[in-house]
Order: sequence, then C-alpha cells, then structure tokens
Amino acid sequence: MFLTPNAKKGLKDFDRTFSLIVLNADGTGNLVGVFELFPLLSEVFTHRLRNEGLEVSKVANEEDPTLEVVINEFTLDLAKGKWIVKMNYTNHLIKDAKVRSSQTIDGTAERLKVTGKSDAEKILGELLSDMVNRLDVQRLFQQAGL
Repeated sequence: MFLTPNAKKGLKDFDRTFSLIVLNADGTGNLVGVFELFPLLSEVFTHRLRNEGLEVSKVANEEDPTLEVVINEFTLDLAKGKWIVKMNYTNHLIKDAKVRSSQTIDGTAERLKVTGKSDAEKILGELLSDMVNRLDVQRLFQQAGL
C-alpha cells in the first residue's frame, strides 16, 4: 500500500483508482482509462517509451534489449498540513540476460493541503509526470554500448 496512515485518513473515500489523461502537444488531453496504481505506472511508462519511438511489448524478445523498471518506493503521506509524495525507481537495460546499464530516479514533491483528494491527485500526477520524464532512455543505451 502506498498510502501512509495519515494519507488514508485524509483520503477517506479514495477508491484506489486513478484516471490517466495524456496531454497532447496543443494542451488538450485524452482520457486513457482508470487504473489501480501498478497498472497505472505500467501504462504511464508505456506511453513514455512509445513517445521516445520505442516499441513496447509485453512479451520479451531475446534478441532485443529489454528495459526493466523496478519501483523501489512510491508513497503518499499527509504531514504537517502538506501532501508529500516520494518516488524512487531503477531502470535496467538488459541484453543477452545481462544488465548492461542502470539508472536510478529519486524524487519528492510537496503541496499544502487545501481541499483534500483533488490536492493529492494533483501532486501525484505532477510528481509521476516529472519522475517518468526523468527516464533517459538514450543515456541507458549509450552506457550499454547499444
């Protein structure tokens, strides 16, 4: 569970689902769907990688490099009148069953609690966007020599 006890109290009616809206270059957005946390993270990373021009497949092909994303931490807390989100994840570029390069991304975001759930959704969305956009696929491939 990614919610701390204080966050659970602040989000009394939270149903553990998130709406994913992907913004277009013109600022309009498309509703992709409603997801629980881990399917949401998978979908967000899939969109990010496709935007990089990469092919994303659920089935690994032994000949192609594989990007493994490991979520080490994802928490939402409510402390001292602030929503606090922490996220840490590690990317591994794997080729021929060996990790060829790695990258760890770590971040925290805070926002004053004003009205409740909408604040938490906004800060989660902002941090998730920022953290996923820090993924440097080109650097992973360069470090791997691929």
